[in-house]
Amino acid sequence: MHQTPFFAERESFMLEAPVWFSGTGPGHPDLATVRCVKLLSCADTIVYNSGHIHTGLLEYAREGARHIHCSEISLEETVSEMARSAERGELALRLHAGDPSLFASMREERQLLEARGIKSRVIPGITAAFAAAAAGGVGFTTLHDVHSLSLVRQVGKHPIPDGQQVAALAAHGGAMCIYLADKDHLALTTALAEGGVPPETPVLMAERLGWPDERLEWTRAKKVGEDAKRLGFGWHSVFLVLPGQT
Repeated sequence: MHQTPFFAERESFMLEAPVWFSGTGPGHPDLATVRCVKLLSCADTIVYNSGHIHTGLLEYAREGARHIHCSEISLEETVSEMARSAERGELALRLHAGDPSLFASMREERQLLEARGIKSRVIPGITAAFAAAAAGGVGFTTLHDVHSLSLVRQVGKHPIPDGQQVAALAAHGGAMCIYLADKDHLALTTALAEGGVPPETPVLMAERLGWPDERLEWTRAKKVGEDAKRLGFGWHSVFLVLPGQT
C-alpha cells in the first residue's frame, strides 16, 4: 500500500479522540480532505461501506491496518468494532461517503460510542449537492432572487415528516438538491408541481459524481421524472432544482 509521511501524527489524533468519523467526498479520492488522508495513513482500524467508498482512497491506508466492511454487519456491530479498537488503545477511522453529517448514521454511531464512554471527532466531507453544482458549473443562489437551499430526500428508510417533504420545501421558492429520489420517477415531477415550482425551472440530474462513469443531464421541472426514467438515473442520483438558473 502507498505510504504517506503522516504516520507520526497518530499520537496527535489519539490525544483528541480514539475514534474519528470522516467524509470521503462523492467519489474521486482527490475529493477527500487532506485531514482524512492523514488519518488513513495512521489509523489502526478503518470502517467503511465498500460499495460507497472509492477503493483508490484506501491506497493511503497504512500497511497492516484492519479493514472492516460495515455493509456486512449491523450498526451495533459496526460501533462494537470501533469501540474494541479504542479499548485496545488504537485509532479507529469510520469513513462515510460524502459528508458524514448528511443522510448518514454518524449521529447514531456516535451516540452509541458516547454511551460506552468513548470520545469521537468528526471531519467534514464534500456532499453530492456541491459536487453536482461544481460539475455542472452552476450556483444554487443568485444575487437578487434565490437566497436559500434545501437538501432533502424524496424517500428514505423512515417516513418523512409533514412539512419536510419535497413539495413542502419546494413551496419556499429556493434552490433544492433532492437526494435518493423515489424509483417512481414521476412522483418527483408531481412533488415539484405540488410545491408550486414553475414547470420550466431548470433541473440538473447527476449520478455517480466523482466516479469515472459520472453523468450529468439537464431537464425541466415538468419533465424531470420522465427524463430520469428514460435516461436510467438510479437510486443514488441527485436532482438540483435551480430557479435562478437560465
